[in-house]
Amino acid sequence: MAAQLEEYYTPEEYLAIEEQAEIRHEFVDGEIYDMAGSTINHNTIVGNAAGELRIALRGKSCRVFSTDVKVATRDRRFYFYPDVFVVCGKIEAESKRQDIVRNPILVMKVLSHSTQSFDKAQKFEWYRSIPSMQEYVMIEQTRVYVEHYRKEGRFWVFEALNDLNESLSLLSIGVTLSIASLYENVEF
Repeated sequence: MAAQLEEYYTPEEYLAIEEQAEIRHEFVDGEIYDMAGSTINHNTIVGNAAGELRIALRGKSCRVFSTDVKVATRDRRFYFYPDVFVVCGKIEAESKRQDIVRNPILVMKVLSHSTQSFDKAQKFEWYRSIPSMQEYVMIEQTRVYVEHYRKEGRFWVFEALNDLNESLSLLSIGVTLSIASLYENVEF
């Protein structure tokens, strides 16, 4: 996570600040954090993932979101901007809001050097607390490497993919993506 503002805020205060802000922020237990900037590779991977998922889910009851819609936990302790996420069935939006969703089934995060440790540990823990969550995918932008976590009962199963010839099976939404398609036009 990037620089932190030095006060504690309520969710309402955070959302009011966020509506006026020129840059995006995330909210963690009363603290507001600046979002890290993006890179060409980061943006390319996000576009590839969102595009592939939209095509694969066409005609199904699932919707793909990317970058500008927040995900919140039900207790409103955390608000994050996933790079890509999917909701299947009815969208649970926060009351009177059209920019906050509470029921993602799948979250995909393109890792940035400055936030990688946080995304792999603490943020993943908070995403797991969302009852609808079934899969979490973290994609490296500086090498071919994808970490895939899938919920099976009470456990989260881990899979690492590091070859462009491999495929990522997203069982929660019934979609398989080639690793090559995620990294199309990415330059290392």
